[in-house]
Amino acid sequence: MRIGDVVNFDLNKFKGGLSFGLNKFKGSLSLGSPLKVALANIISNMGHGRAEVQNADDNIYPGNVEPTLVFILQEEGIIVLNNEHGFSAENIRALCDVGNSTKKTHLGYIGKKGIGFKSVFRVTDTPEIHSGGFHIRFDITEGQIGFILPTVVPPCNVDLSKLLEEFALNNIVSMFSDLHPSLLLFLRRLQCIKFRNMLDDTLIVMKKEVVGNGIVKVYVGEEKMTWFVVSQKLQADVFRPDVRTTEISIAFTLWETENGDYIPHLDQQPVFAFLPLRTYGFKFILQGDFVLPSSREEVDGNSPWNQWLMSEFPGLFVGAERSFCDLPCFRGSPGKAVSAFMNFVPLQGDVHGFFSSLPRMIISKLRVSNCLILEGDENVWVPPCKVLRSWTEQDRALLPDSLLREHLGLGFLDKDIVLSDSLARALGVEDYGPKVLLQIISSLCCSKNAIKSMSLIWLSSWLNAIYVISSHSSGKTSLNSGAGLDLLVNLRKIPFIPLSDGKYSSVDEGTIWLHSDALSARAVDDYSQQAFPILSAKLRTVSPALLSAAAAAETSCFDTFSVENVTRMLYRIGVQRLSAHEIVKVHILPAISGDRDTWVEDLMTEYLSFVMFHLQSSCPSCCVERASIITELCSKVPILTNHGYKRPIEVPIHFSKDFGNTIDLNKLFSGMDVKWHEVDSIYLNHSVTKSVSGGMLEWRSFFPRLGHHRFCAYCSS
Repeated sequence: MRIGDVVNFDLNKFKGGLSFGLNKFKGSLSLGSPLKVALANIISNMGHGRAEVQNADDNIYPGNVEPTLVFILQEEGIIVLNNEHGFSAENIRALCDVGNSTKKTHLGYIGKKGIGFKSVFRVTDTPEIHSGGFHIRFDITEGQIGFILPTVVPPCNVDLSKLLEEFALNNIVSMFSDLHPSLLLFLRRLQCIKFRNMLDDTLIVMKKEVVGNGIVKVYVGEEKMTWFVVSQKLQADVFRPDVRTTEISIAFTLWETENGDYIPHLDQQPVFAFLPLRTYGFKFILQGDFVLPSSREEVDGNSPWNQWLMSEFPGLFVGAERSFCDLPCFRGSPGKAVSAFMNFVPLQGDVHGFFSSLPRMIISKLRVSNCLILEGDENVWVPPCKVLRSWTEQDRALLPDSLLREHLGLGFLDKDIVLSDSLARALGVEDYGPKVLLQIISSLCCSKNAIKSMSLIWLSSWLNAIYVISSHSSGKTSLNSGAGLDLLVNLRKIPFIPLSDGKYSSVDEGTIWLHSDALSARAVDDYSQQAFPILSAKLRTVSPALLSAAAAAETSCFDTFSVENVTRMLYRIGVQRLSAHEIVKVHILPAISGDRDTWVEDLMTEYLSFVMFHLQSSCPSCCVERASIITELCSKVPILTNHGYKRPIEVPIHFSKDFGNTIDLNKLFSGMDVKWHEVDSIYLNHSVTKSVSGGMLEWRSFFPRLGHHRFCAYCSS
């Protein structure tokens, strides 16, 4: 054979031969259209080295040998050695035809198209075969008939003198550059590939070792590559009557650490049809008996068989997780195993081409499978919708497992499981945050007596937690964001706020007050309980025990806990800061503006007495708002007179003798059809009047500011 045109199959140790003359055999060789098919296929991009690997794996080997393929690169040429049984007459017939493969109807063969050998013409015009007693040569320099019409040659008559003249050496070396260790992964028979470069005196040996537990290692010299491989047999006769079963596999590439642990190797990996095709964006290897075009570059996207095979991979992927987590290196650390496995999950947009829909199919399968583990010692497997991630020990102390499970049906994700944000969203994993805290308090308030069964320390801790999470975060969980505002709206509807009377209520049910500090508490309580008992009963105030519990929790709980956080959150929800000034503005003024049917004498007396008493005080807020309050009172406040409740804007109202008026004008108008309106003495009898010196004088100073008349009101006729 000429240098550069030779692939020498030197397998003389296997003896045998044809039982008939080769010259007679020539007459039955196929030509014509199959030859054109061969010519088209030979132009493909499939590396010749891979083609020989495919052919070698389909060979038959003695039981006492390790199936091995050897490439030897010499200055004179390339020699390929394979310790198979040797060629048979049937094999020779197949080489002399296109599409007449001996492998088509037999299981366990990865070549089926009858063109694998034809790839040798990419590197030689005159390949020779010396195997099983056959010594033949194909020579395409004599015309196209040379593709399929061999001639007999003497045994091992090799002429290697002109290789470098016709085939550049660097092209020969690069021809074998695609012999990656993964080539051995899915081969059924071949266990070892050797590449001997006599030019630089190097030897590369790739050897496969099936370790067990799904682990397959391929050694390349002193280096090794590791994969976790799972496979599944499928009934295939529905799609291909000539094939009863087929097998699909997934291989996860792993790095083995010095201590024997495995970590994911997340580079893009090719899809295999026993040999690698091309990458599609997966971080793991897909292997299947895919229908391929002659180029073997990618799978046939129009093949129903391929579409069916693809539909079976999601189940295999999801099922692989448990076996992956059972690897010895993950014993005692199932969360780390799940975290490692989840790194391989493809996301929408990662994968392209024929397999672009597979990430969605895998995600859909994972969403309904028990693929994640709850925190705890029992290793409970649950679907993604049943876990919370991004939690802390403080969060778990606030929401014990039993409470979370009872009210939300959720649990905390194992702390060793780390999911990317995009994967967590795709799987439907909930983040611990304001939404969860809202759901738990809502559920407690909907369950009979559940909220009352929780301690005030727990409730104050809950308020602190939701404030810290919402206020210290940015983006969609911030209280100033749209979601944050929705959170506040929902919280205002939930009756979780403990009141002084022992009940629980919501802001939407009515104004709730909170003592802002000791001074405001004293300013109101000193008078509300004794001087204004009816008003005090109307005021719905936060139970002081809540802040006492918060103070206790502040000294014993968490670094981020503070009473200030609790009060700030209550204010954000809509609880009002309790002060005499705010009571006037928020409670009394709206109340006196209501219908007359709501005017209860004792209550209305307390309202006006409270306002009078407050406006005479040194309230800082009144310095700014006193005038506006007086203006509103003039138009709205009902004053009890000797003719019932009247507003100052409706009729002139005067002081009676009880208020120090020296003239009794009632006698003057006696018998006349004139209504003389005088302020009722009920205000003088109120306890607040008696509690201060000069109480009557305070009223005499207060009423004229509302439009009262000290003596007579002049009315033009």
